[in-house]
Amino acid sequence: MSTSARAPIFFAPPREERFLAWQKKERRGPTRHGDPDEAIARYLEELRQASVQGALQPASALNGLGDAYLDKGDLDSAIDHYRQSAEAYAREGMYDNAIACCKKIRRYAPENEQAGLLLGRYYGAKGLRADAARELEAYADRRDRAGERKEAIQALEELVKIAPARTLLREKLARLYAENDQRDAAVEEYRAARVEYQSRGDREGVRRVTDLLAEQGDRSATPVDAAPVTRDAPAPAIEPTAVMDPEDGIVLEGRPPIPLGLEIEHTSYADSFEDASLAPVEAVQESAPSAAGYADMVAMADRSASEGDFDRAAGWLIEACEGLRSQRRWEEAVDAYRKLAALGKASDDHYSAWTEAARQAGMASLVLEALSAQAHWHVDGGRRSSARKAAEEMLLVDPKNEIAAEILSKVGSSLPRD
Repeated sequence: MSTSARAPIFFAPPREERFLAWQKKERRGPTRHGDPDEAIARYLEELRQASVQGALQPASALNGLGDAYLDKGDLDSAIDHYRQSAEAYAREGMYDNAIACCKKIRRYAPENEQAGLLLGRYYGAKGLRADAARELEAYADRRDRAGERKEAIQALEELVKIAPARTLLREKLARLYAENDQRDAAVEEYRAARVEYQSRGDREGVRRVTDLLAEQGDRSATPVDAAPVTRDAPAPAIEPTAVMDPEDGIVLEGRPPIPLGLEIEHTSYADSFEDASLAPVEAVQESAPSAAGYADMVAMADRSASEGDFDRAAGWLIEACEGLRSQRRWEEAVDAYRKLAALGKASDDHYSAWTEAARQAGMASLVLEALSAQAHWHVDGGRRSSARKAAEEMLLVDPKNEIAAEILSKVGSSLPRD
């Protein structure tokens, strides 16, 4: 692939081709409505009656319309009514239903950007901050790459309210403000990030943000330098089995549990460290560079990818992934592994390390995402038993996971090991 032309990372078949493939698959089972036209007329009449009475349009009717249009083969109308239904459910505070409608949009029209934005908002409203952050940040990145800076800023503003301690997000928002000639807003975000870095004792972060403030013409007094963090510094005086949740401030015993009581077992690859990328955190830290510029590496990878130089981007990301894991910055590591996989440059070890970082982050949704990516990668490579293993681990997290069930149906359940 030429490195001189800007090229997208993801490739998808035409929308009509995907919908026809879906129709072929779904026709094996019963449709939602025996007569879609009759169902559409019934739902439209229900909406008309609500309008006449001055009532809000019922979300259930909008959702039903989406299903009926889907049965008829009118994908555009189906997606439009699923979106309206999601917004209507959200107005009623029924966020689970709203999320389900957004997932329908993502299933039948994965290129639809609005679904990601709405999912981020509704996850945030439910208090699922890690899921909200993933959706909103991904949406903001896509809008930024498309040159739609206003939309990217809007999503990051919402995200910073959900996760105010995520300093890298503040830096990203400040950069977009600056590029959009909103200097005062950029300075405010950079200052907030600098205060957070100083409170953590991150000297490099303080200096980097101070330099960025200077670029904006802000020459305010630099705060007292944060104390340097060294590998020889004594460990905090906490119970040896306690782990502190950085967002909620809750002390968790042992491995951070997956929310909703979903405990995930250690897997064989998580307990073996024959490869350096899977070495225990303490061992990796011995070889980690003294400067922690891993966030800058991810930014350089993004820049290289946008220029079409995917090999260079992968090199930056691989180094950043290992470094972020060594510093126990699990969510940032997950994001870096996600980008590496999107480039098509991830190996089996990278997928395994991605899954383990997701486990350490303590979010079931992140674990399922990593395992799903790993399973599909094995399917594409013809490694059926490895794909089956990843899918079976998905079912340990979510016994009703449809993606895992679909993968198992493809690869079979009694095949020999690869």
